[in-house]
Amino acid sequence: MTSVGAEPPVTRSVITVGAGRPQPERAWLLTLLPSFPIVLLVLRVWFLARQDVETMAMLLQSASPLGLVSALLVSLVWAGPALPLGIRVCYLLHRVSGGSERSWLTRVGARTPAWTSVPAIGLALLSWQLRFLPLLLLTVAVIVRLEPAVQRFGPVGPAVLPGRRAVLVPTVLAVLAGWWLAPTVWAAVTGGEPVTAVLVVLPLVLVPLLPGAVPIGFADRVLPLAAAVLLLVLPVFVGQRYLRAPVLPHVALERAVDGGGTGVEQVSLVSLDDTYTTVLDGSGVRFVPTKEVVTIALCSGVPTPPTSRLAAHGWEVERSVLAWMAPTRSGLPVDPLCLGAPQTGQPTGGPAG
Repeated sequence: MTSVGAEPPVTRSVITVGAGRPQPERAWLLTLLPSFPIVLLVLRVWFLARQDVETMAMLLQSASPLGLVSALLVSLVWAGPALPLGIRVCYLLHRVSGGSERSWLTRVGARTPAWTSVPAIGLALLSWQLRFLPLLLLTVAVIVRLEPAVQRFGPVGPAVLPGRRAVLVPTVLAVLAGWWLAPTVWAAVTGGEPVTAVLVVLPLVLVPLLPGAVPIGFADRVLPLAAAVLLLVLPVFVGQRYLRAPVLPHVALERAVDGGGTGVEQVSLVSLDDTYTTVLDGSGVRFVPTKEVVTIALCSGVPTPPTSRLAAHGWEVERSVLAWMAPTRSGLPVDPLCLGAPQTGQPTGGPAG
């Protein structure tokens, strides 16, 4: 009991995870999520401004956090399911093989709900390239086989065997996928693309052969290391794409200089008003009088040429289901202004003498 007027004792909220171990309340982390796009934008603009604070302050007036985040989501949608699926497979193999309970992989996997694999698999099916879909089938086969045998907490013996249906269904799918991809594999072997052939064939071969458990030495040493490498490597690829994500629209600017000639410049558009058009190029921010601007054309990024010419029944191996189904701009004509040709019919360059 407390005396009248005294403040009640302050208790700290805790949540219980697993075998009755108290964990501190971490709901305050959710308050940091809205600031994540702002942090990304400031960091990206800082790189774009070449670490010049004044230029960065000007670019932040026109750059949108949603624009950067949307560009990142579109370009990095494949990396989202790769991390949870890879860690989940390592965790399941580690558990059924009798791995150490003190491993960080065991603690992380035990606190990750099993249902998170379902949306990750669906997203991977839509976003991964065709040549990586056999690897996805192998991942699904491991999860389907081992997930029912693994409890979140408590000992799991290495003698747990998957049911017949969990073995038969992925095997049948692997055989059908191998039959459908056989012409592509043959074209990869004869066409000098052995990496593509290995990416397609090896996972399909491992689907019926992968056991339910691995040697305990391999489970304790290799699987946590593989999961740690995945945690370190994926952010590197994400960061590489992040530094190239567009922040400002890329345009072709046609200018009339002294009324005697025209010039076409490839720049990034910062802002546009009745007096000045603010652009960004290799030399920094420039202010172009709007009265000198003849035409502005929005130029899409030049698509990266494919590294493989292989296709499976008309489906390129470097395209995902989403990219194959969604409309693209590949068939649309390119604006001549983006190629450096002025629309006024006058030669490019400086003012005519």
